[in-house]
Amino acid sequence: MKKILRITGKILLLLLIVLVVLIGGIFIYNKIMLVSEEALIEKPIGQYVEVDGHKMNIYAEGEGKHTLLFLSGSGTAAPVLDFKSLYSLLSSDYKIVVIEKFGYGFSDVVDSERSFETILRQDREALTKAGIEGPYILCPHSMSGIEAIMWAQNYPDEVEAIVGLDMALPRAYDNWDWDSTIKKERLAAFARELGIVRFFYSDSQLPEKLTDKEKKIYRALAASKAVNTCIINEGLAIPDAVTEIDRKPKPDIPMLMFVSDGHETGVENWIEIQNDYISDLTNAEVIELDCGHYVHNFRQDIIAEKLVEFIEEDSEEEVEMILQIDGKEIPVTWEDNASVDALSELAANGLEIQMSMYGGFEQVGSIGSSIARDDKQTTTSAGDIVLYSGNQIVVFYGSNSWAYTKLGKINLSEDELTELLSNGDVTLTLSR
Repeated sequence: MKKILRITGKILLLLLIVLVVLIGGIFIYNKIMLVSEEALIEKPIGQYVEVDGHKMNIYAEGEGKHTLLFLSGSGTAAPVLDFKSLYSLLSSDYKIVVIEKFGYGFSDVVDSERSFETILRQDREALTKAGIEGPYILCPHSMSGIEAIMWAQNYPDEVEAIVGLDMALPRAYDNWDWDSTIKKERLAAFARELGIVRFFYSDSQLPEKLTDKEKKIYRALAASKAVNTCIINEGLAIPDAVTEIDRKPKPDIPMLMFVSDGHETGVENWIEIQNDYISDLTNAEVIELDCGHYVHNFRQDIIAEKLVEFIEEDSEEEVEMILQIDGKEIPVTWEDNASVDALSELAANGLEIQMSMYGGFEQVGSIGSSIARDDKQTTTSAGDIVLYSGNQIVVFYGSNSWAYTKLGKINLSEDELTELLSNGDVTLTLSR
């Protein structure tokens, strides 16, 4: 019996030694690879902007009337690359933007609180500093659905619609086991430190549309940043965010929800929650997809097709009003409000307005009658079209702060607007 115990003990000791050597080898290999991969991730795929004293990466490509803003799910190591399979199908028609929050992709890891109010403030500031203006069609994956809803509740003028990519909704977290989740995330963070996480990002596990170099970049970012303190702290902030969302009405804006089979989400009634959420909204649809949680990497073709249909159908309902300045047609995105509706009625028979330069930052002219107004204190920027005192239209090539009603936004650069509006009085014509 003692002999058997001695043999068993030796076998266990040998296995332990092999395990220690194996983990030690993986640890050393990972450290060597991290050094060799530094050049791969030295420069971002996108542009850095400074927010709260740290670097945040913003990626943008394409042009178009609508801006699709992609928000990644929890723990996605490289959002710019993760969404590529989908946005590469859309960038010829729309402006594509991907935010990499702190702790994600090329952005800095910060050791600070990660409330969703803070995350939203930082994302909005980053977009402003990158010169990317709304309104946005938010395209959140997974946990970022919470941020998207909060964004639409708090800043409705900035959100044109929400396209959910298997996005999480408040009720998905009602019975969530937070203790277990945090333990798993901390274990995963330890696995990253050991170098084990690297082996979960083999080529077969990464989006197939990526080039070999992009897969190496994805793997390098995952090995250096996966499941860091930002991601863990975000998870801890979800209950408070859900409570805050539940205090306010649902944002009744156009929504298109692409939903997975739910098996990878850890939520038993995942699909039911999605359908329940939209049941009392006026313009919302759920499209069920028979695939895993990262729907944009499994069903990108059908998502792109349905997303385009959704945007174009919604656009057909927008105000069709043509703006000309000194006979030149100018691209405009009009607001959806009573003032624009009234202005559109006046434009039905053609409306010519003699404008005058004022203050070195605007052109102003009378529309000849008073229309509905909903003035709010506003700081304008170049391209803004507003209603002043209910009977004057103002077009800005600079900035001013006053109580206005928003009418629209001219889709030209600041330099183009200055050239168009700063060289003397102009004639503005509205027609349908």
